[in-house]
Amino acid sequence: MGGGDMPLQITASHRASAVAGALCFVTYVSPDFASMLSFAALKDRYQADTYMGGPGAAPSLALALERIGWRAVRDPSPEELSGDLALLVDACVHEHRRVLDLTYGIATTLRHAGPLLDGSLPPIEAYLPAAEEVLRLYVAHGRGDVPGGAGESLGMAGVLRELDVD
Repeated sequence: MGGGDMPLQITASHRASAVAGALCFVTYVSPDFASMLSFAALKDRYQADTYMGGPGAAPSLALALERIGWRAVRDPSPEELSGDLALLVDACVHEHRRVLDLTYGIATTLRHAGPLLDGSLPPIEAYLPAAEEVLRLYVAHGRGDVPGGAGESLGMAGVLRELDVD
């Protein structure tokens, strides 16, 4: 791990770590995703959701979770989990401002909320494609350009398929 062209970043955010269940995020994520989703686009989307009594980020994040197939997990529901993800987005926008750390925080949250495999959990990195897809769908939904399919991204269904979960 960490070899080649995968950047290593170590950061801590008290609010985000409380939700994700970790004090320090050590992230190995795709550099391609960093260039795909800018902090400015994420911030604009979040501010549009929270401006002047707006609905907040949770409803749109729940929709993004629904689109990656999270409802198949059954518990927690996308609506329940989206509140935790909204706290992570808020911490990114107002505290650390690093989309890669947000992505890892979402992957960590998905891992902790996801199904157990033979009594154990897969590594957090297995959930990074789903976390990237949630963020991509969240930002794209605000622009009104959510595509019909998930494209090349695995999404949660692909993560579960990759982990051989039925």
